[in-house]
Amino acid sequence: MSMKFIIRKKGFTLIELLVVISIISLLTSIVMVGLSEAKMKARDSAKIQTIRQIQNALAMYYQDNNTYPRNPQGSFNTVTREIYSNSK
Repeated sequence: MSMKFIIRKKGFTLIELLVVISIISLLTSIVMVGLSEAKMKARDSAKIQTIRQIQNALAMYYQDNNTYPRNPQGSFNTVTREIYSNSK
């Protein structure tokens, strides 16, 4: 009877390591895409909220004065913005 010694290897093979690394990188890329989409949605929501505030301020100004504010530079009048909206 011959004695066979069973030698157990400790550690991982190169293929196992490559598979694990590729899975981790795939999951990381999926998460990063999700985060960038969430950032874009947050920015869009903030822009929409700002536009709604301006719209409400202009509606209140129109209701009080029967006209919209005029500014030759093409930007909103600072006084009107301070009186009719929350942003200063």
